[in-house]
Amino acid sequence: MKFDIHKPAWVMILVAASFLLIIGLLFFTDDREARLIIGIVLLVDLPLLIFFCGVFFRGYHRIEGSVLTVYYGVLKWEISLEDVRSAEIIQNRWYHSTWPPAFKSRQIRITYGRFGTLDITSPDEEDLFMKEILKYTEEEPDRTML
Repeated sequence: MKFDIHKPAWVMILVAASFLLIIGLLFFTDDREARLIIGIVLLVDLPLLIFFCGVFFRGYHRIEGSVLTVYYGVLKWEISLEDVRSAEIIQNRWYHSTWPPAFKSRQIRITYGRFGTLDITSPDEEDLFMKEILKYTEEEPDRTML
C-alpha cells in the first residue's frame, strides 16, 4: 500500500519562481562580478534544488507485507514492521524540521529494533498509515502532541 506525503503546490511554485529569477538575473546582468556571484549561488543551489524536487516528486511510504519502505527522492529506508516497538505522532515547529525533508510539521516517530528511531513525514492518510504500522505491535497509537 502506498502512502503519499503532503505536497503543497505553493512550495513548488515558490521554488520554480526563485530558480527562474536566478537564471534570469544570470543572463540579463551585464556586470561580470554580479554574474560571477549569481553563478556561484546557482552552483550551490542547484544540487539542493535537485534534491528538493526529488523529495517533492518521489516522496512516499510503501508498506508491502511486513516491510515499511520510506522514499525521499534518491534516499530509501526499509524497516521490518515486526521490529517496530512503537509509533507516535509528533508535532514539530517549522524551524525544528530539518529532517525528514517535510512540507508540514506533523511527523511520525517510529522506534524499531534495539536502538533505532526514524522520524518520517506524516502521510496524507495518517490514521490508516498508523493502523497499518501498529498491526504488527501490541501498542495502541499515541496521539499526544509534543
